[in-house]
Amino acid sequence: MHTEWSYDAPNGDMARSCERAIEIGLPAIAFTDHADFVVVQEGQQCVDMAGYLDSIERCRSRFKSLRILSGVELGEPHWFPKETADILAAGPLDRVLGSIHCIRQESGIVDASQFRARPPEDLPAAVREYFRETLAMIESPQQFEALAHIDYPKRYWPVGAPPYRERTTRTRSAPSSSRPSGAAWCSRRTPRVETGERRGSVPG
Repeated sequence: MHTEWSYDAPNGDMARSCERAIEIGLPAIAFTDHADFVVVQEGQQCVDMAGYLDSIERCRSRFKSLRILSGVELGEPHWFPKETADILAAGPLDRVLGSIHCIRQESGIVDASQFRARPPEDLPAAVREYFRETLAMIESPQQFEALAHIDYPKRYWPVGAPPYRERTTRTRSAPSSSRPSGAAWCSRRTPRVETGERRGSVPG
């Protein structure tokens, strides 16, 4: 989950999240705050790794009965290999997610949460580009072990637009020859897919 160390969780509280996890009987909790390197949303910024890791250690000292996993959600890591390497070198991380929020278009970089402002006829091409970018990230040498929110564009599908159809966004499958070296398989673990967040200032 995200905490106060992610720009889109201003009301987040790592310590309070740990308290709540214990209250409801969870044995563990994972914090994967945003490491984004583009700025398309108001106030968007990359996680402060020094502050984040310090907060992780303070929570581990305070909540000894709870397993607290550190981590980051890397946004478009294949666009920013140096910045990504700096994040991963900042300290030990238990979970590293790779995510696509943005695509490049002639008008500039666009976050998928902004798709609903586009004309309905532009949506299929924009979503196909989102999945092409996802595939490019998977096939890149960037190291992550879980693919985050593959349903991201669907969450912001415009009211009144034609229904979202999986076939509309079909793209080629990752070739099997790429998988041993592809980022999502780099740890030799079974890749995981994460879903279920909303982002940006778009009403739900």
